[in-house]
Amino acid sequence: MPAPDRRLHPILAAAGVYIVFGLGWNFVNLRWVAPQILAWLQAPSWLPVSVWATPSGIWTAVPDFVATLPGEIALPLALYLLLVRRYGLAPLLRRPARLGAAAIVSLAGIAGAIFVAATQDPVLGVVDIVSFLLFVGVVGPLEEWSFRGVLTRVVADRVGLLPAALIVSAAFGLSHLFEGLFQGQMSFGNDLAYMGTTALTGLILTWVAWRSGSILWAATVHGLNDWLLATAFQGGASLVENLAMVALAVLGTEAVRLISGIAERRHEATFTT
Repeated sequence: MPAPDRRLHPILAAAGVYIVFGLGWNFVNLRWVAPQILAWLQAPSWLPVSVWATPSGIWTAVPDFVATLPGEIALPLALYLLLVRRYGLAPLLRRPARLGAAAIVSLAGIAGAIFVAATQDPVLGVVDIVSFLLFVGVVGPLEEWSFRGVLTRVVADRVGLLPAALIVSAAFGLSHLFEGLFQGQMSFGNDLAYMGTTALTGLILTWVAWRSGSILWAATVHGLNDWLLATAFQGGASLVENLAMVALAVLGTEAVRLISGIAERRHEATFTT
């Protein structure tokens, strides 16, 4: 873990970037920008809507994602330019020794998620596959790097990891409050409930990152959860499905520790014999 950095400027910069880009720009993007992009993407004049069709009927995944992409990119880009690069901060919980183990477990988790999705829809469409790449390859890594990596690092340096987990997870939930503006399917009360659920998810992902020693497995769990909600779970997971995702996160985390522990012991044995 990087040495604590208790300078005042980074925490002020982190708070400013989050307020401007994590909340302000996110609201503007979901309220005005994303709907315009979505309407253009789905315009029959240049691209038939049938192009997005899949056997499962999840035809909005890719255009929805592309429309909200400016919001996804803004926060991590601003954090990098205004905080990480400027103050020379390394993201929290980035242990190279566990990167290989996390990669192995991530591949196993991805295979399991694809199997689950295939049982719900034996013929995964092109959009299902593309949305998988977007959620697992873009959304999960960007949000985990931003919240569990950078923001948790800055806050934890000043108040400790547990308070930082609570604060940043609450911020993570708050940043998802405005999604109903774009989807047009949630009331304000439901938005608040969704925010609370997202904050709880953030706490779980913080534990996964801390326990596994890498944000890679947390990013994979994050992306898989979002993808399954958009495909196999049809936009809403049951209690059993939610518990299954938590179990996957926990078991994968312990598998990362087990595999990396075995690798480290073999490495030590090689140099001691």
